[in-house]
Amino acid sequence: MQSVAECYVVGEFKGQSIRQNENFMFAADSMTDQKFMIDIDGKNSKVTPTDMNCTQIGRNTVVCVDSEPETSAIVTWSMYPDRKIAMYTKTINGYGNFSGGSLFKGQILGQCSK
Repeated sequence: MQSVAECYVVGEFKGQSIRQNENFMFAADSMTDQKFMIDIDGKNSKVTPTDMNCTQIGRNTVVCVDSEPETSAIVTWSMYPDRKIAMYTKTINGYGNFSGGSLFKGQILGQCSK
């Protein structure tokens, strides 16, 4: 796979989440005040702010993983630059009441200034 080396600023996320403490029922959720930099650059991909290990798995897709023997978190970021849309998914397990998943749609707000 060839690296694209693009970087996007994303935000204004809205979507649905399920959590163990809510009996895994879908609920509206948002990340309205959060902005992220998605740096798509092959094995050097990163998401700021986060300290998860990330890698590019498609032209505009990054997967980030954080795992320990008893816990795991997997996040995907998919960019649709022609539509200025960013998609975010997350599954977490082993975190008690916080275990569950999320799907959010956000906006690509611009390119990163490196």
